[in-house]
This record gives sequence, C-alpha cells and structure tokens, in this order.
Amino acid sequence: MNNLKSNKNLLLKLLAIFVVFSMSTMVSSGNFAFAQDIGELEEKEIERKADFLQQLLLDIPETTDNPSHIITFVDPSEDSSGVELEIDEGGFEQISSPYTLPALSIGQHELRFRFTDKYGSTQILEKEIIVIPRPPIMNSPFFEEGSLKLSGTGLPNSDLVLILSSGKNISVEEVTIDAEGNWKISISEEELSEGVYTFSAFTRRNGYASNLSESLTFEVGEYNSVGFNNDKEIYFSFKDLSWENLGDILTQNIDLGLLVGGSFILGFVICLLITSLVKGSIDNKTIKNFEKKMEQNGLGKKEITLKERLSQKEEVEEEKEEKTKPKKTKKAKKDKKKEKKNKTEKILTKVDFLKDYKEFDPDDNEGREKDNIEVKVTSKS
Repeated sequence: MNNLKSNKNLLLKLLAIFVVFSMSTMVSSGNFAFAQDIGELEEKEIERKADFLQQLLLDIPETTDNPSHIITFVDPSEDSSGVELEIDEGGFEQISSPYTLPALSIGQHELRFRFTDKYGSTQILEKEIIVIPRPPIMNSPFFEEGSLKLSGTGLPNSDLVLILSSGKNISVEEVTIDAEGNWKISISEEELSEGVYTFSAFTRRNGYASNLSESLTFEVGEYNSVGFNNDKEIYFSFKDLSWENLGDILTQNIDLGLLVGGSFILGFVICLLITSLVKGSIDNKTIKNFEKKMEQNGLGKKEITLKERLSQKEEVEEEKEEKTKPKKTKKAKKDKKKEKKNKTEKILTKVDFLKDYKEFDPDDNEGREKDNIEVKVTSKS
C-alpha cells in the first residue's frame, strides 16, 4: 500500500515537471517569435525612412550647435502639393526650400514632415535633432597678482568646464557663465609649476555638452612669462560664409586672403590670354573668309600692267611655237633666252613711241597742247 502511494506521488511529480517544461518551451518560443517580429518591423521602418529621405533629398544631422540650422529638400509629388513641417507638436505649416529652423532651444526636438510621395500617397516622416551649445571662446591667459587669469565668452547662464593639462597631470575647473556670456577663472601661481600647459573648455546646459573649444598651449617660465604655442589651422566652410562675416574670416586668416587674392589675379590673367587667343582666331577666320569671297568675285586677283599682260601673251605663244617646232640645240636655246632677256629689259621712251606716230601727238614741238585735236571713236563689232 505504501509502495502504491509512493509511486502515485512520483507520477504526479513527473507530470508536473512535464507540464512546467512544456509551458516554458511554449513561452520561450512565443517570445522568440515576438522578438523576431519586432526586429522585422524595425528593419521595415528603417527602410521606409530611408526611402522617404531619398524622395525628399533631405539631410538632417543628428546633432548641431546651430539653433537656426538650414535644411534643403525637394517636393516629390507630381502635382507639387508642397511639404509641411511640424516642430515639437506645434502644428503643421507649409515650408519651402531652403528653410531655416526657428532658433531651437538647447535639447532634443522632433521634426515631422508631411508630404505626398511619388506614388500619390500622403506620408509622414519623423526626424529628431539635438541642439547642443556652441564651444566657448577663450581669451589669452595672463598673470596678475600671483594668479593665472583665464577668461572668455560662451552661452549665457550655462556651465563652463575648463580642462587644464600638463604632462600626465589633468585638472578640471568649473564656473558659471553669467547672463552677458562672460566667464573668468583664476588659478593660483602656487598650483602651477614650471612647464608647458594646454587648456581647453566646453559648455554644458540642460544635460547637453558642446564640443571642445580650440586648445591653447602656454609655457610657465622662470619669470612667470607666458609663451604661446597655438598652432591654429585655417578652417572655414562655404556654408558658414556670409556678407557679414566675410571680412572677419579674411582678416583672421591672412593666408586665406592671400590665396583668394592670388587666385583672382591668376584667373583674371588667364581670362585675358584666352580672350586674346579667341579674338585673334576669330579675326584670322574673318580675314580668310573675306579673301575667299574676294577671289570668288574676281576682286582678289593681283592687278598687272598692260606690259606684263603682253609679255605673258608672248610667252604663251612662244611656248606653243616650241611645242610645234622640232627641238633646238642647247646653244639655240641659250641664244633665244638671251634675246628674250634683252627684249624684256629694253626701256621704251615717249620719243621712241611717237617716232612713227608723230601726227597723233596731242602736244606740239614745244610741249604745249595743240588747239585743234581730232578725236575719232571707233567700235569693234
């Protein structure tokens, strides 16, 4: 009887273990399937946002220190229905590209874009942007009354954290920036040993910190003199340029100003050379076209005198005679050439010309014009 009772208890325990194991297996399988579904949904959401960003050609950074960040986009709809924007649930409003955000406060903000996609469906794209403080500006440090004075400007009513390092030693100082955006820190001379120090700072507000400012390096010497070794690099981007700050950027970066001025002069000289070459080519082409037209109209031929024309005619006739007559010896050719030369070089004067035509001379023997001159006009039909 006791054995039967013990066997019964054993069976009940085994049954309970089986039920618990089955239930745990079902729950774990369900959780795995649920987690898998969540992963697939997240992947689809990422693909959907990427597609919307591609259609809008929208690029918004996750963090920025510019509260009035400028965004650009396009309208993907076929009927140009436009794009609307809602900031922190403040209601949608129509915007156009480029659009300047309305001076957002420090912290996280939600941007919701409503638009009609390329398929004609209304969509909403959600993007988050975090506005952080701008890095502080530090003035040159100096010694005064046994202390090192550090000062600068930053975001008003925010915390400034100064990081001072020398070798392996790092110290941190904190101060509150006043309402006018100024801050000051004094470090006792006793706390500073001789050596090279580097310090930088960042501002912090509402739990959001700025990027580090540009670091300054100085040396504390025997006479508490501060020597600076600030290798400041030239940095600017075209998106930061404006008519207001253009002069400041050029004055603060002399090398950049020289580069811009030299590039302008070089470009001007190259433009002059190219213009001169192009103009010369056009002028030469025009002259050639003009000469070609003159030749076609018979005006570009070289004018020759009557004597030259008769000489050419005699040469043509002589060439014809030479072709028809038998070949002459070298001596005969030489004599013919000499005779031709003498004939060509003979100068015909007025007396020789009028020797046989004295009666047609319009002048008398004394060189005066005759009173009665007969003129006869004949025509050749």
